[in-house]
Amino acid sequence: LEGAFNPDDVYIVGGHLDDLPSSGSAPGADDNASGSVNVLENARVMSCWGFRNTLKFQLWTGEEEGLLGSRAYANDALARNENILGVINTDMPGWEGDGIPAQENLDVSYNTSSQWLAEHFDAASTTYATGLAVDAFYCPSLTASDHYAFWEKGWDAIIGITDNEGYCGHGGNYPDYHTSADTIANCGDPTFFYSVVRTSAAALAELGEPFKVGFDRSFYTCDGSVLVVVADRDLNTDPGVQESIQVDLSSTTEPFPESFTLLERGTDSMYFQATVGLTSQPATGGDGLLSAVEGDALTAAYTDALDCDGATTVPYTATGTVDCSMPIISAVEENSVSDVAADIVWTTSEPADSVVRWGDGPVLDR
Repeated sequence: LEGAFNPDDVYIVGGHLDDLPSSGSAPGADDNASGSVNVLENARVMSCWGFRNTLKFQLWTGEEEGLLGSRAYANDALARNENILGVINTDMPGWEGDGIPAQENLDVSYNTSSQWLAEHFDAASTTYATGLAVDAFYCPSLTASDHYAFWEKGWDAIIGITDNEGYCGHGGNYPDYHTSADTIANCGDPTFFYSVVRTSAAALAELGEPFKVGFDRSFYTCDGSVLVVVADRDLNTDPGVQESIQVDLSSTTEPFPESFTLLERGTDSMYFQATVGLTSQPATGGDGLLSAVEGDALTAAYTDALDCDGATTVPYTATGTVDCSMPIISAVEENSVSDVAADIVWTTSEPADSVVRWGDGPVLDR
């Protein structure tokens, strides 16, 4: 699912498709049909939504032979300079567990740089009441699954598994591991697995930042322009024709909504967009501009005729703010000065991107 605003920022959910034993019956229900199903179900529930960032749903082969599929993808992604920001790998999350602890938890392993992702996954289980208990812990020695292909390239990744098979002091062992008895029946009660899928979907969706109607930024300058995008797969009724929709925009200065035409991106897309100019001049209906001044709230309103849950005529809004004043920089200080380095700190009057320039002489004009 390509991101509407940040297509180069990529988050991945994945799992391996192959299983063992290598001869005879190899149902592989837990290892790793369960992880694969998690990927497919994540893709299904998210396919109706637009996302600001790109989400990828990947099934890799050759994991049992040495991470062949995931390493092939990681090598190719590195060659393409793909900006992978996080990977959620699910491997053997389908077993109900051995009852230790009494409420079975999902073991989530991370390395140093990936701790934030494990904490994000854990928080998703709580925020969305998925019913999953998460045990997230530092375990860089767990290298026997596809997340490791991404660790090798320096990307952040985590692995979720019912029990950690003894890695990093976390016991528990699926008794039918790598045998022909790895069946759905032997995985036990699927309630635990369902909670894993819900948590994975919640964590990934938050990373992707879902929307139905959205602005490209939160703040806009006076007399600038606003990119507004609607994400609705149902609007793409003819993949051979570029279609259009109408969306209402308003501001504090121009409270009566003005209708703007959004064009489909190409001919076969769920995204419809328009760039709308802002003006500080008094509102004039139908002029193709939105009147707005310092401090104005901007609102885009869209009604989804049939939303992702099957409900009808569901309203969605996006908001932004007009901010024409430059941030004020103050309290610039030098700390920890040495022959080769110094820490420069400063304060801005509002959230802002800043650039430090240095040299032997004045550099303000550089």
